[in-house]
Amino acid sequence: MELPADQRHAAALRLVPDSGAEGFVIFERDGRTAIALQLAEAATGVISLNGRTDARAAVLRELHVGDATIKGQRAVILERDRADLAEGDGLLPLHVFASVSFNSRERYFVARAH
Repeated sequence: MELPADQRHAAALRLVPDSGAEGFVIFERDGRTAIALQLAEAATGVISLNGRTDARAAVLRELHVGDATIKGQRAVILERDRADLAEGDGLLPLHVFASVSFNSRERYFVARAH
């Protein structure tokens, strides 16, 4: 999904909706993330189909998805190469919403806040 650029983001933010993600996964390229995060002191790890990967712990400051504002959610930061730009800017865990509906024909989804 693509969130348009606004006063908080200089460029559009592209997040992949993920029903299996326990928290936000934000990709870092060239030492930068596309969204503001507060870094945590501790390192952490991420377990995926590819195995375990080291990551940095962070807290998502604020994210606007339509009318919903998501604040203070835990996140992990994974380093990615520029060659991986097609993966987007990270993963959006769907459990942070009360409900989610997809319309693949018209290419949109509706997320309702808790």
